[in-house]
Amino acid sequence: MTLSSLAIIAIVLATVSAALLFVPRVPSVVLSYTSLVCAGLSGAQYITTQVYIYWAVATAIVLGLRVLQPQSAKYGRGYICGGALTGALLGYLLSPTAASMILCSALGAFFGGAAYMRTPRSPRMAINSPRFLSYLAAQGLPAVVSSVMAAIAVMSVL
Repeated sequence: MTLSSLAIIAIVLATVSAALLFVPRVPSVVLSYTSLVCAGLSGAQYITTQVYIYWAVATAIVLGLRVLQPQSAKYGRGYICGGALTGALLGYLLSPTAASMILCSALGAFFGGAAYMRTPRSPRMAINSPRFLSYLAAQGLPAVVSSVMAAIAVMSVL
């Protein structure tokens, strides 16, 4: 199996975007979308125009929410991003579909947030509170979108 140069670039960009999930200052969702575009241009059959549009809208929403999010809301990012990446991988292993990866990545982000709330450094929030839901949405949505796009890009070229 030989990979084209665009496929290799897509894999590298997906890997870098997964690593940049843990860095709060860098929007890794842009690299994930770029890896998805490179995977599509390399001839991946799964990536169609609808996939480009869907993930472009998701990327725009994440970037818009990033502008609105306060800078102080960056705590616990490692737990949620690690959970989202693990969930995307497990979702692919369960069923290699985007729906499975999205669902498992969202569950992984939730469990990562719940695990962080049990650490001594976390703010005291009940998991069933609106404040936790807001925190999870602010931290988890970018992680889920970026990790699933990276997983789709890698999945489609391999």
